Amino acid sequence: MVHARSHIPAAIALRLKRRFGVKMIFDVRGLMADEYVDAGHWRKDSLPFRLTKTAERRALAAADGVVTLTERIWPIINQWDCLRNSHAAHDVVPCCADLELFRFNPADREFRRRELNLENRFVIVYSGSIDGWYLTEEMADFFATVRKQQPAAYFLWLTPARHERIREVMTARGISDSDYGVIASRPRDVPSYLSAADAGLAFIKPCFSKLASSPTKYAEYLGCGLPLIINAGVGDSDALITEEGIGALVLDFNQTEYAKAIEIIEGFTGDREQTRRRTRAVAETLFDVRKVGAERYGRLYERVLEIRSESSR
Repeated sequence: MVHARSHIPAAIALRLKRRFGVKMIFDVRGLMADEYVDAGHWRKDSLPFRLTKTAERRALAAADGVVTLTERIWPIINQWDCLRNSHAAHDVVPCCADLELFRFNPADREFRRRELNLENRFVIVYSGSIDGWYLTEEMADFFATVRKQQPAAYFLWLTPARHERIREVMTARGISDSDYGVIASRPRDVPSYLSAADAGLAFIKPCFSKLASSPTKYAEYLGCGLPLIINAGVGDSDALITEEGIGALVLDFNQTEYAKAIEIIEGFTGDREQTRRRTRAVAETLFDVRKVGAERYGRLYERVLEIRSESSR
């Protein structure tokens, strides 16, 4: 069996399947061509878009197993012609985190807050890439609104991307250098910085391709005990707020929605220990790389290879 994670490996796996007759799993890590369009890199009538969509449909049609990151996208792509008569096994495996690594650490919190001179400030963190479908401007706008209600708030950007871009958007909103920081953290240090924060922020462009998206940063935030501030329309993430109740959901990018979200998040800071327990429990239930990711892949492998598990014997 060949397990192909995303489109380029799927094109390779398809050749192997046709030549050697091996089983093939197409692990759709996102709708690649649509993501490039939504990020503004390609046009829908461009040759790269059309070639990628053709390869995508061929891989889906040939797959013995299909993985999607979200429940929400499967009913949509399952109706595409390439899958309409398919007998491929399917499972949803969201982007998970290593929760042994991503966990709240009180010593790290004390160390990082002392290092950054944060004292008793309310810290919002964003971790990951900027621009494209990551809404840098809107996140800066949100923090500017936070500052009106909490003048001592601090915005920590953890990103390897263009730091001058962050400085540009923050300066344009009248936010001084003392009220935010930009750090290109080593991956192993990210959990310690998340431990220093009080809430995790992520605004992502709500578009068609993002229905298939499961942002890893959500799992990392929750694993480190942070309530979420996210926008609607990204994969299955609305349910993290509407059903699990571990943060604030922004329905539109405007001052009214921002003010509502801030009020909700302030409620989580009253009892930080309880908040950390709740968010951690959600992470363990939905995003643990071992208990969720590995187990779901294992079940799918058994179905594709027609292996009966010990528990079913």
